[in-house]
Amino acid sequence: MDRGAGNIPPGVCRFDRIRVVSLWRYYVAEAAIFTRNMERIPLGKSRKVTRSPGLPRANRYPQLSTYFVVFSALFLCLAATSFAANPASKDGAVQGPLAVIVHKSSTAENVSLADLRKILTGDLRGWSDSSPLILVQQPDDGAVQQRILKLLLKTTPAAYNRQLLQIQFQGHPAPAIKVLNSEPNAIGFVWNVPGSISIVDASAAAANSSHVKLIKVDGKLPGDKGYPLQ
Repeated sequence: MDRGAGNIPPGVCRFDRIRVVSLWRYYVAEAAIFTRNMERIPLGKSRKVTRSPGLPRANRYPQLSTYFVVFSALFLCLAATSFAANPASKDGAVQGPLAVIVHKSSTAENVSLADLRKILTGDLRGWSDSSPLILVQQPDDGAVQQRILKLLLKTTPAAYNRQLLQIQFQGHPAPAIKVLNSEPNAIGFVWNVPGSISIVDASAAAANSSHVKLIKVDGKLPGDKGYPLQ
């Protein structure tokens, strides 16, 4: 197996909680800078205010509270958007359907669930035209990879890795597997490398349909009744 960062195509982006937290930290930092700048401005006689004993100095600038209200409201809106776009279980695992993507040049339109299992276990290593197949995976501790192994092989990442090692111990060549550190990188690799295939979150696949090709599983697409990677 090979592990790397891959290439991220333009526009490959999934809005998540990390992005929300980063934006919130940015807004808080900006508000803090604004507060410090306002503290440096002398009040002068024309701006003299009367305040009760013990009233914090920063409260002389009531407009600051408006900024914090706006920032907080924006943060909550962004967080709500993130959670709605990526429904999660109690343990944080994404529960939406998965999708199979291939390079745009691929002639494949459908893959059976049985062949998908064979690709994962290394029993199927080429396409119908005999060209080599490269399986692109995500980290073992990722929600997508864990769901893939649970749905298709009824196994855990640790047991799956032992199975792949056993192939090499038996004297057989290792399957062509590329492990990348994130879903955007996995999509970017498939976009750039002919012959590659990956299983990703269906919403991410749909968002990048101009870069990669979404193929059917047992004749069905994500959202269809009876779709097997639900």
